[in-house]
Amino acid sequence: MDVMKKVWVYKRKSIKGWWVGWYESGKRKAKALPTKNLAEHYCQLKYSQLNSDVFTGIVTIDWKQMIEEYRESKKVQG
Repeated sequence: MDVMKKVWVYKRKSIKGWWVGWYESGKRKAKALPTKNLAEHYCQLKYSQLNSDVFTGIVTIDWKQMIEEYRESKKVQG
């Protein structure tokens, strides 16, 4: 099961600019940007890149079709 990956914006003490942080392949990554607006924009871009393989929509399907799909996937027909 895929897990939604988080991206966050933060400010570091005594360092100019805003930072965007995320985890990629188990390692913490960060990028410095001059303004908070740019950091939030980059945060949204990075979030969509990291979570491109996770489906977050709603699927409408009737019960009979769902049972048929399940049986087909498990090859349990009868």
